[in-house]
Amino acid sequence: MKKLKRLFLWYGILTKRILKQKIYIAILLLIPLTVFAIRLMPSDNGGLLSIALARLGNDDFSVETVDRLANGNSVLKYVVCDTEEEAVSLVSSGKCDAAWIFREDAGVQAAKFASGRSSEPAVTVVERENSAILSLSEECLCIAMIPYVAYGAYSDFLNDLSTDGPLPEEDLRAYFDSKARTTALVDYYYVDGTKKETSGLLTAPVRGLLAMIILLAALASCMTACREEQQGIFERLKGKKRAFVPIFCHITAVLPAAAVSLAALYFCGLWAGFLIEIPNMLLYVIAVSAFCEILRILCRSEITLGAVTPIVMTVMMVLCPVILSANFVQLPKYLLPPFYYLNTLMNGDFLLKFVVFDAVLCVFASAAVLIRNKVKK
Repeated sequence: MKKLKRLFLWYGILTKRILKQKIYIAILLLIPLTVFAIRLMPSDNGGLLSIALARLGNDDFSVETVDRLANGNSVLKYVVCDTEEEAVSLVSSGKCDAAWIFREDAGVQAAKFASGRSSEPAVTVVERENSAILSLSEECLCIAMIPYVAYGAYSDFLNDLSTDGPLPEEDLRAYFDSKARTTALVDYYYVDGTKKETSGLLTAPVRGLLAMIILLAALASCMTACREEQQGIFERLKGKKRAFVPIFCHITAVLPAAAVSLAALYFCGLWAGFLIEIPNMLLYVIAVSAFCEILRILCRSEITLGAVTPIVMTVMMVLCPVILSANFVQLPKYLLPPFYYLNTLMNGDFLLKFVVFDAVLCVFASAAVLIRNKVKK
């Protein structure tokens, strides 16, 4: 009982110590701000790219397609313009990334395309630069045009079959709309059989960004430990266990950041359940603390650790599935804590790998601490 009281006493002292630092408070505030900002972006029609829309004609094809794009739920932000010059001007000034201009005869050309006749392009795309994400955005334009083109092909096909002349447009449209599918054509599952919940591209990287912020909190604790070690503060502690005090300092620094992250996920509706979130986060806290202590021992000084921190963060952002998954490099991924944390949430089979990784990391961290302690003596 006395040991438990002493443990909580030490935890309180070390937590109070880290909370006195302004940089750490800033890191804690960054967590809810990041989650809420990203969560609110889709509701404000914010997006990954800004697209200017302009239609030069008033045909059904142009009107329906522009309306479908502008009023739909998308990760792209659309700005409707009155003229082609206005749309191109927005791209030239950098306010928009691309302009999709529906030509004056867009409806005629779309009808020709649907019937299989020779046609000219119906839409002109003006882009500020050539990038992968802009190329992917063009898929949204094609998807928006599919319903109109599909209806044109359907009506032409039935009119060709009719022996009594063209069929009534109202009947064709009513039958076509009655067959419209509202259910999804594709179901998504992870490799362990768990059904994937639908989420926007803007909310997908939330967990990855939170994992990086928690790692940043641990690195901030490492720099503080380096400074205090140089000042001889740890030397005042008695016993052989003082060598492990920095690891405990890292844990006390990471736990509040982890708690704030879980609270932010819960209140923003991104919570995956207690049995998934809590064990995974505890494993991540241990992994990050041990990993950062090994890094601190290798760097030896606060200056070196500060110089290495941006490199470590960048490498983890690239190799771990924070926003995109880099499949061109495999082995280094398995040395990074965020890789296990993020993959365990998506794939339950990673939980055992995460436990083994934590155990190995703790052994290496303990060995590094003991070796360094002997070298110092």
